[in-house]
Amino acid sequence: KISRSGNGVAHEFARVAVESLRNIDLENRLSRKALLALKEDERNLAMPGKEERPETH
Repeated sequence: KISRSGNGVAHEFARVAVESLRNIDLENRLSRKALLALKEDERNLAMPGKEERPETH
């Protein structure tokens, strides 16, 4: 049977909280990068003559 002191539980809780915050921060940075890449793609598509294949309208 494992018994923990109150302090040990608090420490574990803090560690898990910090870990999740770190993951959220990482996800935010990754999605921001993905968004920037998407915007860059849109900009490239919007510019005529930059695309490899010619568009016919």
